[in-house]
Amino acid sequence: MKNKPEEKYFNRELSWLSFNHRVLQEASNIDNPLLERLKFLSIFSSNLDEFFRVRVAGLKSVLKLKKGKSDEYNFNVKKTLKEIYHRVDFLQEEFGKIFRENIIPGLNENNIFIKSFENLTEDEINHLKNYFNENLLFESNPIILIKNKSNVQLKNGVLYLAVRLTDKDSVSEKKNYTYALVEIPTSKYGRFYRLPSDDSIRNFILTDDIYRVNMETIFPGFEINEICEIKLNRDADLYIDDEFSGDLVEKIKKNLKKRNTNLPCRFLYDKSASKSFIKYLRESLNLESSEVYPGGNYHNFNDYFNFPVEDKHLKNSDLDLIPVVSLEKYGDIFTAIKKEDHLIFYPYQSFEYFLKFLKKSANDPFV
Repeated sequence: MKNKPEEKYFNRELSWLSFNHRVLQEASNIDNPLLERLKFLSIFSSNLDEFFRVRVAGLKSVLKLKKGKSDEYNFNVKKTLKEIYHRVDFLQEEFGKIFRENIIPGLNENNIFIKSFENLTEDEINHLKNYFNENLLFESNPIILIKNKSNVQLKNGVLYLAVRLTDKDSVSEKKNYTYALVEIPTSKYGRFYRLPSDDSIRNFILTDDIYRVNMETIFPGFEINEICEIKLNRDADLYIDDEFSGDLVEKIKKNLKKRNTNLPCRFLYDKSASKSFIKYLRESLNLESSEVYPGGNYHNFNDYFNFPVEDKHLKNSDLDLIPVVSLEKYGDIFTAIKKEDHLIFYPYQSFEYFLKFLKKSANDPFV
């Protein structure tokens, strides 16, 4: 029996993970300024979300095909998914290590601190309770989870705190738990809140932790047994059976509208949460075991794109963009292209030239 010939190409999905690993390496490169390294972590996080929503979701859809159809793929889908999960676990461990051991100490050296709800002073706790009552309390609409009865549709990419509660007035020896979800309104209030401090120190706290501090205000009469941060990614792949008949633009629009209500592809939870808690959440939200993934205490690190620190010495200096002389001499981008070819070196030259080309093309009825 002849040996199976070696693959000519790397697997597309695993190759993409190698690319994202390269992004992670930039986050650990001390030659990059600190805030730029933090941005690389944000890019890595955003990339990984999209990877699961499109690439992993696409592979899972292949597994649901009938045997004849799924056999048409020239690679083992189950084996590929297993390798993806293994590599993602490794990358997430490296991500956490870079954040804890490189980024946080670097911020602290510059008197910038991200405080946890566990290490707040009494004054800070009182301040956050006042801030919560005045701003966030009316945004807090808990969702009670009841197994086999709840029909909760988690929003794509939105952060929630799952809470396990016990009644303070209960006299039963057996603990009867109540489970609830609280959405964290980061789209309205942002992810970071600056705590009062003198000008030499900047203390920040995540909005997630402001909610943790005030959980008993949301649930009066209950004891907080356990809190777990969760996030759901939904399938964002575009399923267009026939690209050649009908209006392709309309088909794409319809698919894009479904992105936020499509089937779940990754339910991320705090890996320190108890197994019984996660089991209840999975069953109440009608999730399959293959859709549930352990993560860190906090999710959505892409929010660090908007980390509210702008110290110039912690960022790359702005580049003076070099004009493309051959394009500048023509008033119209199409005229310039008709006359000659143009090579643009980004980021040393402006990306605006390409954007002008796209806008002109989109509005031209002959394109």
